[in-house]
Amino acid sequence: ICRAVIEPDSRAVIHDPTFEMIARSVQLASGVVRLIPWMDGPFPLEDCVNAIDERTRLVVLVSPNNPTGSVINLPEMLAVVDKARAVGAFVLIDLAYVEFADSDPTLSLLDRDNVVVVRTFSKAMGLAGLRVGYAIAGLQVADWLRTVGGPYPVSAISLTLAARCLEEPEGTRRYVARVCEQRPALSALLEACGACPMESQANFVTARFEDGEFVRVSLARRGIAVRGYTGSPLEDCVRITVPGNEREFDRLREALHAQVGTQESQP
Repeated sequence: ICRAVIEPDSRAVIHDPTFEMIARSVQLASGVVRLIPWMDGPFPLEDCVNAIDERTRLVVLVSPNNPTGSVINLPEMLAVVDKARAVGAFVLIDLAYVEFADSDPTLSLLDRDNVVVVRTFSKAMGLAGLRVGYAIAGLQVADWLRTVGGPYPVSAISLTLAARCLEEPEGTRRYVARVCEQRPALSALLEACGACPMESQANFVTARFEDGEFVRVSLARRGIAVRGYTGSPLEDCVRITVPGNEREFDRLREALHAQVGTQESQP
């Protein structure tokens, strides 16, 4: 998408923090990144709209956001889309985690001709290893994307399995329901362990600890991988995926309680 719409020295407006590959893709396309801070709380709509000017060729919205899990509501998205359209810019809306959110804005967004929605089989459908994602856009934009090509090819086997997943959606629905049921329990568990969890509508909860790197390493030693953010605005935060089953949730609970006791015993 960046190769299709970004021109040298043109601007892309992106909220920060978010999926780190977006800014890299803009820069690889010779664009300039303008970051709008959005750590938590309501989406900074006024700041985002005011940042869109005649140099802007792309605005990127990620909802639920990765790595915070925060969401942008539909009226806010449409306000950004309308401002972008007024200056001839496109809006990339990344809905990779939308199956876990309270609502799905896809159909409403596709009424606008300057919107590209991207989604994936990697999250709710559990097919991350297949690397199958897709874009939904108007015919003109879709033709542009076909012309520039994707970042990597998708195998026939991956496409076949993705199609099979669409034909049998009940398993995905059950998994999503379990994750949404466990998500508030994970937030409560993190609070009980002394962390400050962010409100999330994704399949993960990001929380700030007194020493996030200690937590990440401690959990890794117990065979549980979580995402850490050393040297970034999310310093001392960890992102923990909601397990989606009771056995793994119990294992996570035991590990978190164990690491809290270990941390309290440190000098």
